[in-house]
Amino acid sequence: MSEEAAFIRAICEQPADDTLRLVFADWLDEHDQSDRAEFIRLQCWHAHNWPTHALLTGCRCRSCKTLRRVRTLLDRHGATWAGVVHGPCVFIHWYRGFIETIHIRACHFASHPRLVAMFGAHPITVVRLADVIYPLAVRLWCHHWVPLEDDQFSETLRAAILNLPLFESEADAVAASSRLCVDYARQVAGFAPLVK
Repeated sequence: MSEEAAFIRAICEQPADDTLRLVFADWLDEHDQSDRAEFIRLQCWHAHNWPTHALLTGCRCRSCKTLRRVRTLLDRHGATWAGVVHGPCVFIHWYRGFIETIHIRACHFASHPRLVAMFGAHPITVVRLADVIYPLAVRLWCHHWVPLEDDQFSETLRAAILNLPLFESEADAVAASSRLCVDYARQVAGFAPLVK
């Protein structure tokens, strides 16, 4: 395993740890990847320093300048940095230098051949199933999902979702299905479930 792969694996194993991300940014600087290093540092800083006002085009505060620079770096390198996550997802959200949230169609999620690669390349902690209408359809979705024949993890996830209760709020249904999907994908990728 390369040094870069080892850093990414450690970050994926401990997604809440900013120290690992910042040490990786230093390593990237030393290996001629200064834009990526800057992006990670800017997003880590911004995660703890949200502006007290709406983003303004001409604003010169540090938060607004940071957001503009982050957008420039993402426009230039986002598809490359996203890697395997870029193609199958409907939407991705970057946080602290890596993809944190993916919106993906339910029928593509568990049977996607790049699932292990996606969760091995980014510390994804939120999965939103883009074509599931919450809260009632969170259980119904499983009845229309045909997993791969030899995919035991797909059956495990499908059974777990079928056992979810009906939720009183959409937010509760979204959060519960996200936790199940993230833990499923982390297990497939060789990581422990996230601490709840």
